Amino acid sequence: VLTEADVDAFFNTCRWASAKVDSATTVDLRKQSMECVKVLNDGTRRGNISYPDLEKKVAQILDDAERCRVVVQGSGATTLMKNAVMATLSDEGSKLPLVLPLRLDVLAKKLSWKRSDLFDTKTEASRCQFILQLLYSLLFLDQAPSSPFSVDPRNLPLAEAIMFCRISQSIGDEATSALHDLVAKLVPEALSLANPNEPDIMRMTGPSTGPVTIAMVTDAINACKES
Repeated sequence: VLTEADVDAFFNTCRWASAKVDSATTVDLRKQSMECVKVLNDGTRRGNISYPDLEKKVAQILDDAERCRVVVQGSGATTLMKNAVMATLSDEGSKLPLVLPLRLDVLAKKLSWKRSDLFDTKTEASRCQFILQLLYSLLFLDQAPSSPFSVDPRNLPLAEAIMFCRISQSIGDEATSALHDLVAKLVPEALSLANPNEPDIMRMTGPSTGPVTIAMVTDAINACKES
């Protein structure tokens, strides 16, 4: 029977391993992280992990680019993100997503999504982090479409993200398939842009004017006051 101590022990081991970046520890990092995901999923299924504790641990994974790279490559990543969304939206949950729209938008804009740059190994971990955060965000949107904290996927490089999943060995088949299915359901028109034969991938654009920023909100409030 899994206990909280078991989960903490595995998670602490994952944290230790994620700090090791030399090739000699790469295999150990992958094994420990995969075991961590398995323990979290099994513990959730058996009711041995509380929802608040699950949220905390998944948040720590999503905050770490190297850990995201390992988790999104293996099996269980999609189930873990689904469990995390379920925890957030439960009676015990905060109803506030672990990845806020502005945070996801900022990460997306830090990266170049030109086709030629998708092979850049220096930014691979950050792209994997974006993919895992995007997967979580779309799962949250699917379950809570009316939440004011749900992401607007049309403001994100969905076609580019899918292309990266297809060409990168760092993204597992499970995560790639889940992301593709979510985009097909929520923003199907974006799939037509994820064409490997196109010389450059274009960002999906919709009727919105872009992501809502603090400056935009401030201007809107000031405009209301003046009127």
